[in-house]
Amino acid sequence: MFKAVNKLSVVTVMSFSAVLAVQSHAEKIKGDAICSKIKTCALESIEGQQIPEQMMEILMSQLDTQCATAFKSKEKEIVDAGLTDEANACADSMVSLSCEKLMSPEGGANKTQECEAFEASAKKAGIDVN
Repeated sequence: MFKAVNKLSVVTVMSFSAVLAVQSHAEKIKGDAICSKIKTCALESIEGQQIPEQMMEILMSQLDTQCATAFKSKEKEIVDAGLTDEANACADSMVSLSCEKLMSPEGGANKTQECEAFEASAKKAGIDVN
């Protein structure tokens, strides 16, 4: 059981790293949609497992914290650089991925063309989103 939760935590952290490119200004960039998708996928991946309620609360709390932290760290830079539309395109593309692909531990399996384009633009603007 703990092995499954630890695996989920590792995959979830990797997914947050992949979507870190969409750090969000809640009103302008669609970071909340990605956070919701990741939480839904995380819950689906552990569905049917006998995880104690207390562990689930801890896991959900960790997801909320990771999301809030990731999506706040670069928001001002992204908005100020005029990259909101590209960030939203990246967010939309990530949300459209299947849970299997979004949560894939395979390096780059959850990168979309829109996110790669956004990352390139951010890099050009001097913003490290990886």
